[in-house]
Amino acid sequence: MSPNASFIDIQPNDLRRTAQDRRSFWYSLLLAGLVILGLGVFGHQYGAQIAVSGPTELQMAWRFFLALAPSLLWIGLFALLEREEGDVSRVLLLLWFVTAAMYLATVHPLLTYVFQVDAWVRVGWWAAIAADFLIIGPLEMLLVYAVLRFGVYPSSVFRRQVDGPMFGVAAALGIAAVVGLLNARSTNISNVEWEFMASGQRAMAYATLGGWMGYYLGQSRFKRTPNIYLASGFFLVVLFHTLLFALIQGIQALSLFLPRIGGFVVIALFAWVSFLLLARYVRKSNRNFLRMAARVELEQERERPKSLLGDVMRMAETPEMAVETPAPPQPPASFSISIPDDEDELQSLKRSWEALIAEQEDER
Repeated sequence: MSPNASFIDIQPNDLRRTAQDRRSFWYSLLLAGLVILGLGVFGHQYGAQIAVSGPTELQMAWRFFLALAPSLLWIGLFALLEREEGDVSRVLLLLWFVTAAMYLATVHPLLTYVFQVDAWVRVGWWAAIAADFLIIGPLEMLLVYAVLRFGVYPSSVFRRQVDGPMFGVAAALGIAAVVGLLNARSTNISNVEWEFMASGQRAMAYATLGGWMGYYLGQSRFKRTPNIYLASGFFLVVLFHTLLFALIQGIQALSLFLPRIGGFVVIALFAWVSFLLLARYVRKSNRNFLRMAARVELEQERERPKSLLGDVMRMAETPEMAVETPAPPQPPASFSISIPDDEDELQSLKRSWEALIAEQEDER
């Protein structure tokens, strides 16, 4: 704090407002994850029996539905739980749509026509990891960062620390939805089991990445961290992106030897553990802001000038409504009083009485 700064300028209520949590966000994530997991188990059990058949349009509509369902399910659950703040739900839906549109306009053309990732990414597993770490991950996470930084970061709707992960999840799910739509358009697979697994894994992976990207951005906004903090957070999210999708590809490669549902459950548990860790960090940061608010109030009490009216009011609020009698003034320090003992005092009183009698006789 600079020498000219004062605690009087800080509002403790603003700090407490920043530390407020959104339980509806965590509950909606949990419920959406359970529903997606349940649909994945259902698709694994009955996918082969209810494989979509019929016209190509019907198959395409089914794949589009599965691509959009996870993200819209989460936004709908959040809007249902957070009915008191409808503006937040509208912002989430807008972030989801804007990110999806920006992906189609920027990232997808870069990957397809500039870097031509599809032409060489299938050379080997090392090529897929290199492409994800050097091209795909940075471009996708940069898009999430840009949408949050220029969309909600400077606005008043970004007013709590938990809003960072929440907005990050919404933006990243927009990428998951459009990637699912592009895959559905380019493939002819009509197996319900495969569609459920791919859509669920994709949604949980992107939601995890967006949550961490939003967390680092929120910390940078409310704690005024150095630039290296946000850059380090971006690098960690890109690394996380590479590891997570390498895990998904590894599970898909082992699908001939292991049940597909096993890999799906692994990704779901990975996402839930990640969100539990994220919730712990957010709560810890919120507790620090609450302690800061209490400290600011104490410092403000010390810096605030004393009020005479306040002292009078406190005296009037005493139970007996009594006013203390002021103490008699003390004599100057240079003036000393010696108290004689009993005998000297009697002798002095006797001499004074005799002198008074003699004086009255003389007047007669």
